Amino acid sequence: MQRLMQEAPKGQPMDAKQLAELGVSLAMASYLVQQGWMYRLSSGAYMLTGDKPTRDGVIVFLSRKIHGLHVGGKTALAWRG
Repeated sequence: MQRLMQEAPKGQPMDAKQLAELGVSLAMASYLVQQGWMYRLSSGAYMLTGDKPTRDGVIVFLSRKIHGLHVGGKTALAWRG
């Protein structure tokens, strides 16, 4: 639990693989959700309570799920100003 609190990426949802790397099983993740330490964004996506997903954090999360994902075109230009 201590490791999860210290090393969880801020603003970035975590999936089962990331949780396992932090020593948290899916059963433990479910327990932490029930106890209010984490919340479930959707199936397979978790965040620590008090943390909110950021645009960049969500893109990093999705890029682990979708090979070759990138932001391009007008959106990328608009974000860069």
